[in-house]
Amino acid sequence: MDYRRSDGGEVYRAVKGRFPGLVGLGRRNEALRPEFEGIKELLGTERQHNADVANLLKITRGMVPRRESMPKIEGMDIYGVPMQLSGTEAGGDHVAYFDFKKYSPGARILRAEAAGNAGIAEKLRLTGKKAGILLADISGHSMTDAALAGMLHHTFTLGLPYELDMNGEVTPHLLERINTDFYETLGGEKYITMVYAEVAEDGTLRFISAAHPPPVVFSREYDTIVDISADQLVVFPPIGTMPSEMHADTTRRPSIFGFKERYVVNERRIMGRGDVLVLYTDGLSDHSRPLQLHTSEAHIEHEEFFFPNHLEKTLRRSIDGSAEDIYNEVMDGVRRFGEPQDDVTCVVVKKL
Repeated sequence: MDYRRSDGGEVYRAVKGRFPGLVGLGRRNEALRPEFEGIKELLGTERQHNADVANLLKITRGMVPRRESMPKIEGMDIYGVPMQLSGTEAGGDHVAYFDFKKYSPGARILRAEAAGNAGIAEKLRLTGKKAGILLADISGHSMTDAALAGMLHHTFTLGLPYELDMNGEVTPHLLERINTDFYETLGGEKYITMVYAEVAEDGTLRFISAAHPPPVVFSREYDTIVDISADQLVVFPPIGTMPSEMHADTTRRPSIFGFKERYVVNERRIMGRGDVLVLYTDGLSDHSRPLQLHTSEAHIEHEEFFFPNHLEKTLRRSIDGSAEDIYNEVMDGVRRFGEPQDDVTCVVVKKL
């Protein structure tokens, strides 16, 4: 075998760099064959890896929200995309937006009324004035975690039209089904923290949280972050860790950690004119940098966190901008504060 000709000379060049004194022996020295074959195998593996990564990025690219795909509802400005630790569009954070005006609410209302379902028709009218936001954080921050994000994305988007047809709105039942499916698929080895939120034109926020950080609101009137009291919120375990108590097979398929209670929707009217709502992953709330304090008696090292004080300062400084402007200020602030150690995502919703 002439290694200088195989693979366009790639193997030959690799061997030349490793054994400069042996180039020219070629086929006459059979002792080199294992070395040549090993290098060839490594090069082939690297090419396959690069091809797999390129394919993953191609698939992921279609799920990354673009500015034009973000919901447009009366009196609200919405923007936010993930900043993955990998530096690509593939990673452990995921955002999906749902503009319900794009789901043919008029046609669905007519069908519901024709079928005598006035209640569903009325819910469809209200849903058409809302924007849906799905924000998820897959455990870990590898590029391959994008595969699980893709599973979540497509399961949710497939179930959403059915929910609208049957109920006139997205109900907790869809998330119950998703949670159980992920529990059965992943066996508890991976999990997802997630919040599904709906923002209405009047500033009302409805959301279900699966172990996800609570939303924050920056009040323009009070010039500060207004706490949403944690004891007033219902939060559930991460997606995929515990099956629902409403699952039909609970008696036949016991769970080591038991069964989670049925999802409950949190609802708050929390936004006034000029206020900013921020949904985020723990990559933002846990973002920190080392801080050293020197006193006459001791040298103290501890962590300084970006959240909430530095976030509040950033929101105060950028409050007059658009949702996209505010988002950019926050993410720039995160990078200036310190090198991120996790995927970081925030979604900014500004009431106009």
